[in-house]
Amino acid sequence: MKKLILPITTLLFLTIPAESFTQEKWNVSAGISIPEGYNLGIRYKYKIDKRLDFFYGNSVPFDADNNWNSFSINHAIYFGKLNAKQNQKLWSINTGFLLGLTNERNSQNVNGFVNLYFAREIPNSKRMFIEPKLGASYLLFYRVNKGIINGYVIRIIPNFGLNLGIKL
Repeated sequence: MKKLILPITTLLFLTIPAESFTQEKWNVSAGISIPEGYNLGIRYKYKIDKRLDFFYGNSVPFDADNNWNSFSINHAIYFGKLNAKQNQKLWSINTGFLLGLTNERNSQNVNGFVNLYFAREIPNSKRMFIEPKLGASYLLFYRVNKGIINGYVIRIIPNFGLNLGIKL
């Protein structure tokens, strides 16, 4: 019996990582949102009801003069009833951090936001979904590297948008 313990535990350790990195857990997402702008992201669902999102955003849609780049990481927790077709919960509460870099003509700014928003996946097919989101972002810091600040610094801004996702 003692001779079987090592092969069985080795087999278990080899099968668990293979199961946890299945392809259906990775998603690719593209969309438009505030404060991220036009964004492209990768999502990794590491548990049945938990997900990590990594987004890169560029250019806020309504401001043509500045060059806005954002990098964000969000954590989603799914809640609600199971959808029978998708075999998953569709509602999620998301929280995370966004680092924004602005390069305008006369100034360079770095700012950080804490995100809190609700989202819902609306399945179009087995592999595609639309995800609207709505919430708020809180400005943690606003650092001016070059130039001056014109106007007010708003601490809480709306966080809303629409993403199109593809399950890999």
